[in-house]
Amino acid sequence: MNVHALNTPVKLPKPDMEIVIGSREKLKHQADALGKV
Repeated sequence: MNVHALNTPVKLPKPDMEIVIGSREKLKHQADALGKV
């Protein structure tokens, strides 16, 4: 995602938003796991 996308209104359907949120959660878990290593 580029910086410009953050400034535009969100027009994604709900399922896509859920995927984005899920991806963020997954990245957060991966970051936590890397931090523990």
